[in-house]
Amino acid sequence: MTMKPWPFNNTSGRTLPHVKGSDTSRAAAESMAAREPTDREQVFAYIQAQGARGATDDEIEVALGLSHQSASPRRRGLQKDGAIYLTDDRRKTRSGRSAGVYRVVEGATASKKVGRPPKPPGDALTVKMTVYMTTTQDLKLARLARNEGRTKAAMARMCLGAGYERIVSAHSFSDSATGWTDNG
Repeated sequence: MTMKPWPFNNTSGRTLPHVKGSDTSRAAAESMAAREPTDREQVFAYIQAQGARGATDDEIEVALGLSHQSASPRRRGLQKDGAIYLTDDRRKTRSGRSAGVYRVVEGATASKKVGRPPKPPGDALTVKMTVYMTTTQDLKLARLARNEGRTKAAMARMCLGAGYERIVSAHSFSDSATGWTDNG
């Protein structure tokens, strides 16, 4: 998917995505030019009206009478611009599936791009990572985690923050079941 500037009067300065080289995709994007700001404002106003309860995509679609193909991109645009954010809350949709709940960022408007809001302090340490290590390093980490009463993942995060070699070398390891011993 590519983002192309509008070839016509686009007062908001925004672009709608379409598939490069697809005349039907481009035509569909162009047909939304006049409607997109209105839909965006309606989606924002609906989520804002829900207050702390917030709204799911499904609730937005039903309340505003919009198709998923119209409502979801407007909600995503608001999210990317920092006007709304995805909470940890989940609610069931009409089909019984779990859906994320969105809330308005305090002081945000539908038309002003404010950027992504900072994550709440509780989420600030949430990191997804992949750690590659040798079998020996993995064994050391597993034993260290067991000795410290932590999970391997928590121990890996701690080691990455303080330096793996410094933490591992400060501990000596032994496994009585296998007779394996390592003094750093």
